Amino acid sequence: MLKTDWKLTFCALWYFCFVTSPLANAVTFSWTNARPSADEILTTALQVNNFEDIASLQFSVHWDTSLLHFLSCERIELTSGLAIGATEVERGILQISWFDLTGTGKNLSSGSELIALSFSIKACGGEEASLRFADTPLGIQVYQLQQGEAVALTPTFEVGRF
Repeated sequence: MLKTDWKLTFCALWYFCFVTSPLANAVTFSWTNARPSADEILTTALQVNNFEDIASLQFSVHWDTSLLHFLSCERIELTSGLAIGATEVERGILQISWFDLTGTGKNLSSGSELIALSFSIKACGGEEASLRFADTPLGIQVYQLQQGEAVALTPTFEVGRF
């Protein structure tokens, strides 16, 4: 009897933590993988998962300017309402913000690509370059529409390593 109760309790706890938890369905931002060599162009796309009823987002992206030189940003999925702040790219900082112009929240299938960034790779002697999400100078904010109200989410960000 005790053994069965323990299993049932464990299963219920697992279900609550990993299936119904808000973190189980958190919107996730990650970079597509690419492996260029020195002096090649690196193009990586910002992918999302669990992008459901998103009303707005903003964050900064940082990189080491001794390894990567910013070339361009291409809009893919979020073409309207998207602002790219490129005034600090020489310091390795790009600011990204977007809001849904319709006011209804945007849904994208998992793996959708929001934007693509291109960099030239500087000779790095085998060092790994990375793209990191940051809350400076533009603070991290992601809002989801829930029953007509904008609710702040805690997104998951995955560092891009190249």
